[in-house]
Amino acid sequence: EAIKLHREGDIFIQNLSDPRILNFIHDIRALSIHGTNGKVPQNLDELFELLFCILRKKELQGAKHSFESFNYFIAPLAKDLSPTVLREKLKYFFDKVTDIVSNVYVSLEFGMPEYLESVSPTFFKTESSYIAYSDTAELILNESMKLLKNHKDIKTIVKINTNQVPSEVFTSMYLANMKLANCPLNTSFVGTVAFGSDWRGWLTTLRVGEIQNI
Repeated sequence: EAIKLHREGDIFIQNLSDPRILNFIHDIRALSIHGTNGKVPQNLDELFELLFCILRKKELQGAKHSFESFNYFIAPLAKDLSPTVLREKLKYFFDKVTDIVSNVYVSLEFGMPEYLESVSPTFFKTESSYIAYSDTAELILNESMKLLKNHKDIKTIVKINTNQVPSEVFTSMYLANMKLANCPLNTSFVGTVAFGSDWRGWLTTLRVGEIQNI
């Protein structure tokens, strides 16, 4: 029926013969702990360059992109940076991303997400977890929100993990209450789509996409 309507011009099905990725969640954690070829990024610049390379892939052109738990996953490589240097690197990243693609969502964690409390920031499980980087993650959150407040090409998703809310809310910001009982652990957001992690676990949901097909 849909094909008939398309043929008669009543509806238009985009890319009918060429399915494409519509929405994609980038796995920053995986990139930060083993890169793309086994070479581990040694600093924030190297991690960002890996992300730029992935964004340039033709398979992802035209898709909406989301960087999940951005402030926590980059925190281990940003922990020794001063606020000024960090701000410069974040500004460079946000500006460069929108030079490569449009439709970008940056997901920031407001408060410590439960699922990261026992997760190691390294490839091998250790006693260390992302709790050790909470202060750095909060700094990244604050600096990112300042930079993204007036960034017309990036939508900001703030995932609230506490009973408080951000002191400032701006037009391009989306708020997600992660404390709700019906909100699955580490739900990921991009565009109008929410990916729950209950289907394959939170680790797998960090790298997931929606493909358009007929």
